[in-house]
Amino acid sequence: RDLPPDRLTSTVRYTRMLAIYDFTPLHALLGGALLGSATLLRMWLSGQILGVSGISGGLVRGKGAELHRWLFTAGLVAGGVAMQSVYPAAFGAVSIAPWRELVSGLCVGLGAGLGNGCTSGHGISGNARLSVRSMAYTITFMGSGFLVASLLQSATHVQVAGVALPPIEIALRTAVRLFAAHTAAYVAVSVLAGASVLPSRTALDILSFVDGTLFASGLGLSGMTSPARVAQFLDVSKGTWNPTLIFVMAGGLSLMAPFMLLLVVPKRLSRPVLGKVFDLPTNQTIDSKLIIGGVLFGAGWGIGGLCPGPAIVSIGSPFGGPFLFLASLFLGLKLSDSTGRRLKGSLRRNLTRDASWPERQGLKRASQRKGAGESGLLVAQDSSANGTDSDFNEVGPLGLPGQQQPSTAAIVPQPLTRVVCHTSELAPVSPVFNSGVGFPDAQHRAVRTAP
Repeated sequence: RDLPPDRLTSTVRYTRMLAIYDFTPLHALLGGALLGSATLLRMWLSGQILGVSGISGGLVRGKGAELHRWLFTAGLVAGGVAMQSVYPAAFGAVSIAPWRELVSGLCVGLGAGLGNGCTSGHGISGNARLSVRSMAYTITFMGSGFLVASLLQSATHVQVAGVALPPIEIALRTAVRLFAAHTAAYVAVSVLAGASVLPSRTALDILSFVDGTLFASGLGLSGMTSPARVAQFLDVSKGTWNPTLIFVMAGGLSLMAPFMLLLVVPKRLSRPVLGKVFDLPTNQTIDSKLIIGGVLFGAGWGIGGLCPGPAIVSIGSPFGGPFLFLASLFLGLKLSDSTGRRLKGSLRRNLTRDASWPERQGLKRASQRKGAGESGLLVAQDSSANGTDSDFNEVGPLGLPGQQQPSTAAIVPQPLTRVVCHTSELAPVSPVFNSGVGFPDAQHRAVRTAP
């Protein structure tokens, strides 16, 4: 108010470009802490990653016979029902076009299936252990979500009319009570399992239900069950932004990251309390399937403001659940396996098609030699200085046109599954297909023909 009129105008414009609204960081931190607690306790007690799309999505991906998946999903729904009375501000009447629900659910399901995770599995569990794949997936779906939500102005078209958030003191008391009740359940089941009153498998199944209810409580307190808040976070088309969701992630990682990086990853904890091993993914490859999954997941998240966990929890909403979203979500998860196989096959064919003429002729000639009963052919070049290949014992003639024949070659009498050529004199060839053999540097090339 003390600025001259000319400077006041420019200041208002600058402020409007960065306008932050409906910002509730403390509520988000409390909810994020409960999410981190559920994720941490599942890893500590059972050794399993808490990823909603992985656990609940397995129900439609050939793993429906596993009881713990049903119990975890039931826990999410039960937690949502409990939040109606424990924390009514968790839900509101959602206004969203049916096409947004359908398209959003399908994209989120396909993306989560292709990327092997969602905001919980990658966003909290994966990033907490500094997984390269999880960080790449998170950056991809965040970027895609911001772009799509801003282009479609999702904050304008995804609305929630609900109860105002209570003062932070009430939210804090609610969070403490919820955590105390769940902690008592975790301790009771663990003690009974330790005393052999409960079989370990039964105890883990029961704890999956507790994991679900605690995770649902965190989603409710953090505001993640409101698709409008997600849309406000991702849509910056109007020059406004609600950064609350950053604090949800921060609350979860503040607990999970120290546990993983100080105890689990360096193996200071040898095994979980009730499980046998800490089941951590070892794949660190950032491939096209992961990136495409991240793009699709982010696009769906930006269109409808929902992801698997909050959508399942919202079944317990007194205003009705997002059933169109859930139907297309599980359809997308179901289709993701076949889609992933087609993506791999398409990439493999495209890479092989780009091979040089000598490589294609070599493959053609090698394929003609398959009459001896070979089930497949792997051609590999080792251009190391000594021309030896200690990784393979099966070698055979290659006969690439325009290149010298291998200096050492032998015909293996039994049916071949791999044919390997090694010499230091072969001319370099372009990479065609990563066969998964794991060659140590870029000078090693591999190509596989179809059986």
